[in-house]
Parts: sequence; C-alpha cells; structure tokens
Amino acid sequence: MEWNNHYDQSFDFILRWSEHVQQIKNKMRSLTVLFYKIRFLDNSTIRQLYMTLCNSILLYGQHVGEALTEHTHYILSKK
Repeated sequence: MEWNNHYDQSFDFILRWSEHVQQIKNKMRSLTVLFYKIRFLDNSTIRQLYMTLCNSILLYGQHVGEALTEHTHYILSKK
C-alpha cells in the first residue's frame, strides 16, 4: 500500500508541474512568432527584446526542469 501511495503522490506532482511546462511552451511559441515578425529590426533591438521577454521564461523553465529531475531521482532512489 505504501508503494502505491508513493506513486500516486509522484503522479500528482508531475501533473501539477506539467501545467507549468505547458505554459512555458505556449509562451515561448508565441514569442517565436513575434521574433519572426520583427526579424528585420537591428540586432541590438532584438537582443534587448529577447533579454526582456524570453530570458525570464527560460530561467523559470530551467527551474521547473530541475524540480522535475530532482523528484525523478527521489522516486528512483526509493525503489
């Protein structure tokens, strides 16, 4: 019973984080379209927009990925 409960909790954890992952994907997809539309601007403007719009989303995505990875290692160490 303990084994089953552990995997239920793990599954809930992953489902909650999958919503965050989906939001990150959607935001980056919309920004990709934006950057395609502004590709004619000078590089410094594009870089500034990237740093303003994309960098924080990608850093957040990195933290989400690290949390999922740590949880996966925790699950595997319990087997």
